[in-house]
Amino acid sequence: MKRVCCLALLALSTAAFAQDDLPRTDERPVEPARGQPAFLENIGKMLKAVQSLGPWEENYEQMMTAMETVFERNGWTSEADQFSLDLIRTVEAIPPFQMQERFDTMVGMLSDRYMLDEQQEKMLRKTLIRESTGMMQQHSGRIMQYAMEAIQTRAAGEPFTADQVARWAEIAAPVFEDGRRRVNIVAKEFMQHLDEQQMKIASTDLDAANHRLNRMGEMREQWAAGNWTASDWGLERDPIQTSGEQRRAAETASAETDRNANRRAAEASGSTAPTPEKPESSSVTTEKATKAEKPVATRSEPTDPWARYVSAFIRKFGLDAGQQDRAWSIHDAVKPRVDQLERKHTQRLAALRGHTSVSAEDRAKVEQDVVAKHDAELERLFYQMNRRLERLPSTVQKRNADKSELPLPIKSVARTLPAKADGSTNDQQEPKK
Repeated sequence: MKRVCCLALLALSTAAFAQDDLPRTDERPVEPARGQPAFLENIGKMLKAVQSLGPWEENYEQMMTAMETVFERNGWTSEADQFSLDLIRTVEAIPPFQMQERFDTMVGMLSDRYMLDEQQEKMLRKTLIRESTGMMQQHSGRIMQYAMEAIQTRAAGEPFTADQVARWAEIAAPVFEDGRRRVNIVAKEFMQHLDEQQMKIASTDLDAANHRLNRMGEMREQWAAGNWTASDWGLERDPIQTSGEQRRAAETASAETDRNANRRAAEASGSTAPTPEKPESSSVTTEKATKAEKPVATRSEPTDPWARYVSAFIRKFGLDAGQQDRAWSIHDAVKPRVDQLERKHTQRLAALRGHTSVSAEDRAKVEQDVVAKHDAELERLFYQMNRRLERLPSTVQKRNADKSELPLPIKSVARTLPAKADGSTNDQQEPKK
């Protein structure tokens, strides 16, 4: 449910943004479509309720601590799982009220992940708007029931209870099942527009998503049966949850003591009141087992310019073993795409130069266009790879990074600008096409 509420906020932001993204033409009806007023009203209520939680930054830190714990506890540690966590982490860092920025960030990260071209990215944007709007229009009433109660409980400083979660799990069942169905249908439809390399990454992500969804389905059934604990949501050390549970436990113990005293008084036994048993603390004292440091995977100095760039990036920011693995995973996903573009470019030039019936002047113009398109495609791939790499270093690593220039893999990319205040150096912006 914790994860479901988080994803509901993502869907809500996308759906709400979609209302402002609709083209305003004379053909657009003045009156909202049937069912839309309640849908828009629910979005407004939800966003207003979120504001009652206080500064978003504080809530974000607590939410992500819990989310990261849930991912680790369930073994969702694959590269595909970590991308999903990165997506949530990055989008949720933006307050829900900044809907357009959240939506654009989400689309950008997915576009970079699957190395989408401009047409594919536009298709993705429309698909996300369509499906998120459909989900919220169909289920906003149910979502409001459990999400609003969860927000109000949190805002009041009260802990979640197993009875609450059991009720929410029942209410959310149709939302969860419809969401799972939509994810698979839409993903498979969208993958028809991807090439082999893109589809391979998307298929891996879909398999990982289904693995997580299946586990969430199992947990939802347990929660509906009343078998929920704070650790299921990574809240066993959450200050609101633990203090609230301790307060309730103390109140229960005090009430039990009063009942025992009243009973003894009524019986006029005159016996000394027994010391009530100390309630069990809800806080978990066990520490996470210290993981053995993963050995750094060593690679010989690469000769390929794209690999040289990644290798230099790793040295520049002093990435640790886990970060290095992810950096090379990003490279290994992008490089086959680069090689494919290079092969196609060589073939196009060879075919063009083989047309002897075309004048040299006309051939030169066409060749110039082919080269320009090839350079633009490579440049887009580089920016997509680089944006993913730049999410790996921590703020401290960026601050302590050396000032050396990175060996750019393609000539069409502008030289890196001077370092920013946070230590990052790659200020390039992908040029508008």
